[in-house]
Amino acid sequence: MATEKTPFEKTAVGHQEPIADGDEYIESLRGRGLAVYLLGEKVGEPVDHPMIRPSINAMAATYDLAVEDPVLATAESSISGRRVNRFLHVTESVDDVVMQNRMQRRLGQLTGTCFQRCVGMDTFNSLYSVTFEVDEAHGSEYHKRLKNFIRHCQELNLVVSGAMTDPKGDRSKGPVDQADPDLYTRIVERRDDGIVIRGAKAHQTGCVNSHWIVVMPTIRLRPEDGDYAVCAAIPVEDPGLTFIYGRQSCDHPQHGGRRYRRRECTVFGPGGTDRHRRRLRAVGPSLPVRRDRVRGAAGRALHGLSPAQLRL
Repeated sequence: MATEKTPFEKTAVGHQEPIADGDEYIESLRGRGLAVYLLGEKVGEPVDHPMIRPSINAMAATYDLAVEDPVLATAESSISGRRVNRFLHVTESVDDVVMQNRMQRRLGQLTGTCFQRCVGMDTFNSLYSVTFEVDEAHGSEYHKRLKNFIRHCQELNLVVSGAMTDPKGDRSKGPVDQADPDLYTRIVERRDDGIVIRGAKAHQTGCVNSHWIVVMPTIRLRPEDGDYAVCAAIPVEDPGLTFIYGRQSCDHPQHGGRRYRRRECTVFGPGGTDRHRRRLRAVGPSLPVRRDRVRGAAGRALHGLSPAQLRL
């Protein structure tokens, strides 16, 4: 008898088996049809582009280390009941936090660059406590949705990118006061099955190299900024996203000569940077986000948070 699929298994992220190592991770990025632009041209297959591949290699090292040293780079998760990559683990002890730091140091020694998964790891850990407190105060179900999403990512061993930084525009003004309302990501429509968001996210390290993007607020928000208080998960291959890579002076002529390199990205709900980091900007039209992928939404739980809690 067939088992009913979870909401996340029905998404466009078409992985049915967990990713085992760096090679399988690299292959999981192929054929996704992403709209990626670099140096004014659309990139056919990002995995094979010589300016993008070094950052993918650095990300692959996070998988290989978990195979080579599971004590260091994996942990037992009470959420999925299995041993998972430590970048997908919600810390449950002081030792977990110490091991996170040791793992990051080792990967720095191995790659000499950013391996792009730290913000995703911090996203899970910060949202885990914030959504719990929101639900306790408002009777919402954000914590349950987050745990389901974390379980999904742990079971398939996926990469999650945290999209926090907005372009901001006039930094003396809040989101709702900007001349261009899309300089911060916001809710533009509420539906029975979810919400529709649009805006921009910049400097998103490893965005194109990830499977999921989690959008979060970037600054303290006021009650009048309510539509900008949103946290939601979006699959990287969502057709509403466009990724615009930046460049740096040392990309040429030796852009294919490094094994590891850092790449960043900016994402508009229609969005990037590389120190050897690649800047990518994700841009696009408004994005529908299903209710089960929303971790916090304006006008509901997030309005009950203090400014410190909203600074995720």
